[in-house]
Amino acid sequence: MSLLICEGCRKSGKTYLIEQLLFPSDLPIFKFNFQGIHSELKLQNNSYTHGIGLGKEVMLHQLHVEGLLPRDLIVDRGIITNSVWGIMESRVSFEQVIKELRYMIAAGYFKSTKIIYIEGESMEVRTKDQWDYLDSSRERESILFKSILDFCSSNGVEVNYFKNNIDQQSVTNFKQLIGSLCAEY
Repeated sequence: MSLLICEGCRKSGKTYLIEQLLFPSDLPIFKFNFQGIHSELKLQNNSYTHGIGLGKEVMLHQLHVEGLLPRDLIVDRGIITNSVWGIMESRVSFEQVIKELRYMIAAGYFKSTKIIYIEGESMEVRTKDQWDYLDSSRERESILFKSILDFCSSNGVEVNYFKNNIDQQSVTNFKQLIGSLCAEY
């Protein structure tokens, strides 16, 4: 079984591409409701908030490695997003993120995990959530994603890069990529 984690900057089209996988497949897709939890609990941007996301990530990866997830699973945003946004919002330092990832890699939590970094930029203007202000920091967000992914890749984590041109051909190419990475699709 594979754990496929789709990562990327805001407005790169991750969720749209993932939603296109629903038919004809019944492949399970998971998106953690961090926005809802953050809003309902009125969380502040601090290390506690980062810890909530990190705890979810460690648990998800441990469940996967221990075989408790009975099939392939696609995740819409994961540990890399938690790390990037944690740094951008001063919840955690880059050095702490590397320490957390080192631990997860050493513990074997990335076994059979495949990260798909989706690059692209929708020109759609929208009001999405309380993190809309991050849209103006896209360059910094992209640099952080790539720095953290480089660290992961150089430490044995499989990272796949996908260019989303926000068109039908990208949807077709994404489905083919998922098919090549996932036994069940």
